[in-house]
Amino acid sequence: MRIYLIGFMGSGKSTLGKQLSEISGLKFIDLDQEIEKLAKQTIDQIFNTQGEAEFRFIEKTCLDRTFLDDNIIVATGGGTPCFFEGIKKMNRFGISVYLNCGKGTLFHRLAKDKKNRPVIKDMKDVDLAERILDLMAKREKYYTKAKIIVEEDDIDANILWGKLNERVKE
Repeated sequence: MRIYLIGFMGSGKSTLGKQLSEISGLKFIDLDQEIEKLAKQTIDQIFNTQGEAEFRFIEKTCLDRTFLDDNIIVATGGGTPCFFEGIKKMNRFGISVYLNCGKGTLFHRLAKDKKNRPVIKDMKDVDLAERILDLMAKREKYYTKAKIIVEEDDIDANILWGKLNERVKE
């Protein structure tokens, strides 16, 4: 079983992924950490020194490696489904789960956590709100291709695990 958690930054992919891993016993993979290991740089450094195109290529490489593993839960980056047919491949090799968090919730979470997120760390709140709206408008068409869409801002990991098991039985 391969489970891919997708959604905007701040939607809870890493937190929920770790919780699901504890419940299920499946290995947890944070794609951002895998990118940093492969590149031997932080994501911020990759963007600053090599640009977004190179970052996306490294991200694709790390995502493709997950298709060789079994029994994993992967927290993807916010843009992972949108490049190099990411969502199509995740759906082919596993179960994609879109954590469709409300824009207001995303804004409040990200505004409080800017210092830990290189892409938005220097943004004013008004710019952050605009960026969320802009990127969500561009990414929604990819996110909504997920096999499971979660419409709750804070879904309980046990409930989601139940939904995933139901899906596997179908």
